[in-house]
Order: sequence, then C-alpha cells, then structure tokens
Amino acid sequence: MPELKHNFTKGRMNKDLDERMVPNGEYRSALNIEVATSEGSNVGTVQTLKGNTAITSLFGDEATCVGNIVDENNNKL
Repeated sequence: MPELKHNFTKGRMNKDLDERMVPNGEYRSALNIEVATSEGSNVGTVQTLKGNTAITSLFGDEATCVGNIVDENNNKL
C-alpha cells in the first residue's frame, strides 16, 4: 500500500474545496494533538494539547462590533 506524505507548509485550512482537490500544503480538517516519540524506537503516543480559551471579560457584556475590513489578498480580516 502506498504511503501518503503531505507537508503543510502553507498552514491553511481549506474547507471550501472537495477533499480530493485540496492543494498540497493545505489541509481539510485538523485535530489539536501532538505525537510524542522516544529516541531509537518506533513507539509513540498521541497526546491532546491544550486549546485556546475565549476571553470575554475584557469588555464586559456591552461590547459591540462597529465594523470590519476584509483583505482577501493577504487572507486577513
């Protein structure tokens, strides 16, 4: 069976395309995990990583978004 190897150098998730058409360097879905291995062995474990925590107490309950700007060339909001 062939072994598939992909390097995610772009680091960008692409959920818009079909999974068969996602270009190399992009990915379709992800899990927040880390593979821990030991030296000189084929043994490893998959460990979950701590995720981000939403911080909502900075502005209180009265925070309001007044606008946004989309920069599609740089893929930023």
